Amino acid sequence: MHAPLATKVSRPPFKPKTVGEALYWSYANLAMAYASGRHNEPDYQQIDFIVRNKTYYGLLRGSLRMGSFFMDEKCKIGANACCYCKSGDFLSLDHLIPQFSGRTHSADNLVLACRSCNSSKGKIDFLAWTVKQGRFPPLHTLRRYLKLAVIYCVEHDLMTIELVTVEKVAPTLPMALSHLPYDYPTPVELFGSSNEEKPDA
Repeated sequence: MHAPLATKVSRPPFKPKTVGEALYWSYANLAMAYASGRHNEPDYQQIDFIVRNKTYYGLLRGSLRMGSFFMDEKCKIGANACCYCKSGDFLSLDHLIPQFSGRTHSADNLVLACRSCNSSKGKIDFLAWTVKQGRFPPLHTLRRYLKLAVIYCVEHDLMTIELVTVEKVAPTLPMALSHLPYDYPTPVELFGSSNEEKPDA
């Protein structure tokens, strides 16, 4: 099941100014989505928004860190399916971020993809590709992408750069930060009415 593009707006509306704020806000909303997978409510609950706020401000202040790639690798190995569409047919390795200098062939940048998705995505940025398809990025794959983006931006001193100028400051930026998702679909849109695709936190 592919989640549609988000139809809800963030509460309260928030527009990140720096690269770090943008990445952490997107990741915090991801944490909110994962938290919502623990209940069967069709919409986000107060506890989910609390998780989002604690995650965002914890990351921003340095009192909280993103998780390691252990869970991401566990999901990749256990699923044995395309990370984009969940098909199990004609699988091969794909570079999540195609032009990731210095980490292109590292395990954390390699994902399983079916022949159809691999061919369709090609060298297009993962987020730009899902936007082009009119669907929301798969959560597990998005989580990996955001971690890789933070690693890159920290290593290249981009976290405090204004989001609107980052492409001028870093013209070889390998990821499309302009497509970072802030507004996530509702739990029922992400997981179905019975949360049959409930994510691992």
